[in-house]
Amino acid sequence: MATSAFSTDKRTQIEALILSWESRRRWQRFVLWLPLAMSGGLGLSLLVALASRFGLPLDARAVIMATGLAVLLALLSMAGWLWIFGRSLERAARDFDLRFGLRERVSTAVELLDGRISSQPAIASAQLDDALHIAQGVDVRAEMRLRSRYRDWVLLLILLVALSVLLLLPNANAPSAADLAA
Repeated sequence: MATSAFSTDKRTQIEALILSWESRRRWQRFVLWLPLAMSGGLGLSLLVALASRFGLPLDARAVIMATGLAVLLALLSMAGWLWIFGRSLERAARDFDLRFGLRERVSTAVELLDGRISSQPAIASAQLDDALHIAQGVDVRAEMRLRSRYRDWVLLLILLVALSVLLLLPNANAPSAADLAA
C-alpha cells in the first residue's frame, strides 16, 4: 500500500510537470500565432471595406465594427483551438523528451506509471526518481521562449495601414447619415 501511495505521489509530480510544460507550449504557440490570427481578421475586414466601395452599403462605422468582430472571432478561434484540442499525456511526454533532450525519461516514466512497461519495483522506483530529478531541472522558460516573427507583425501592420487608408478616404457608395436614419 505504501508503494502505491509513493507511485501516486510520483505520478502527480510527473503529470504536473508535463501539464505545466504543455501550458507553456500553448502560450508559446499563442504568442507565435497572435499576429497571424489578427491578420486573418484584418484581411477579412479589408475585403469588407473593399466591397463597401463597390456596392455593399456600409459606412466606415460598420466596417470598423466588422473589423473588431472579425479580429475577435479570429483570436477566439485560435485560442479555442489551442486550449480545447490538447495532446495526450504520453504524446506530450514524448515531445518534451525530444525537445528538452531528456532521453525518453519522462515518456518511460509515464509508461511505467500507466503499467504499459513492467519492471521490478526497485528498478521502476529508481527510474521514476531519475526522471523526476532530471525533469525538475529543465528551465522551461529558457527552452520554450515566447517569441513571434517580426514579418508576421509587419504583415499585420501593412493590413492595418491598408484598412485605415480605405476607411479614411471618402466612399461614394457609403450610405449617408440620412439614409442610415431612415
